[in-house]
Formats: sequence, C-alpha cells, structure tokens
Amino acid sequence: MQEPDVPGALARARAGHQDGFEVLWRAWSPRVAGYVRGQGPDIDVDEVVSQAFLEVFAALPGVDGGPEALLGLLMTVARRRAVDGRRSAGRRRRLAERLRGDAASLDEARRTHPSAEEETVERQAHERLRDLLSVLPADQREVLLLRAFGDLTIESIAERMGRSVGATKALQRRGLVTLRRHPELLDAMGLRHGGEA
Repeated sequence: MQEPDVPGALARARAGHQDGFEVLWRAWSPRVAGYVRGQGPDIDVDEVVSQAFLEVFAALPGVDGGPEALLGLLMTVARRRAVDGRRSAGRRRRLAERLRGDAASLDEARRTHPSAEEETVERQAHERLRDLLSVLPADQREVLLLRAFGDLTIESIAERMGRSVGATKALQRRGLVTLRRHPELLDAMGLRHGGEA
C-alpha cells in the first residue's frame, strides 16, 4: 500500500478540498485513537478522536506549521477531549445510578448501547492496556504514547511537555527499560524490543 502524501493532503485541506481532509483522517486517526486509548478507561475513543479532528479541521486555516505540528495539535486536542470524556462518563454513571429504579429508562438505555459482549471485549482491552501502562510514571507514559501513537519527534514532545530534549529522551529511555519487562505491550505499541522508538 502506498504511503499517503500527507504534506500534499494538508495543503489541499487548507485550501478547503474534501479529499485533503480524508487523507489526513485515514493517515492519522489510527495514531490519535491509539494515543487516546492509552489515556485510560471510560473514554469513548471514537467520539474523542472525531471531536479532535473536527476541532482541528475547523481551525485549520489559522494553524501554522507542517504535518508534524498539526499532528501534535491533534494529540493535544484529543487529550483535552479525553479528559472531558472521563468527566462526562462520571456524570453519566451518576445519572445511571439515579435512574436504576426507572425500568422504562433502563430499557431505552439498553436499546441504544452496544451489546454486553462488545462492551466486555472493549473494556477488557482497555483494562489490559491501562494495567500494562500503569507500570510507568505518568510522564514516561505520556512520552511513549506520543512517540508510539502520535509518531512525534522527541523535540515536539519536549516542547508539548515543557521539558528539555534531553529530559524527554531520558523519560523515553527509562520508560522503555521498564517496558522491556512487558514485551506484549511493546509489540502492541509498535516499539522495538532492543532499542528506542
């Protein structure tokens, strides 16, 4: 399969051409989704990714920089939407607890949600990723998620995290050393066993 022309697609999207947006979505949505999944449980990944793309695409004419800058912005917006999603999930849980006595409301909720099997499979995958990533401190986890799913450079990550390049490299290195004890997570994140991302 041929790699998409992301710089060309970005130029077309900035000019308002639909095909440019489509190429950017196909090229980057899997990366952004992987990053969002690593942010923790109770997040509607598809919703967060869609919101992030819509927000960034709407602001695209005023966004400076090339593809890497735009991808970094997508990751930042996705993280903010994930935080909003966790808060919203907490509110939904509280609301659901209040509605437990109302059988009609529960029946309606059952018809509009995925099957129990689908929810279980997705929840187990999220729990496994969260459990594996929980072995890392938050800053190391953030660097590795941005490298693996955001495909950002160390320099971009350092800038986003407000750290020096050297400190960011050290976080990546320490995180990878810790994760080498968990090869299944390295494989899932697309990181090599013997070296850095």
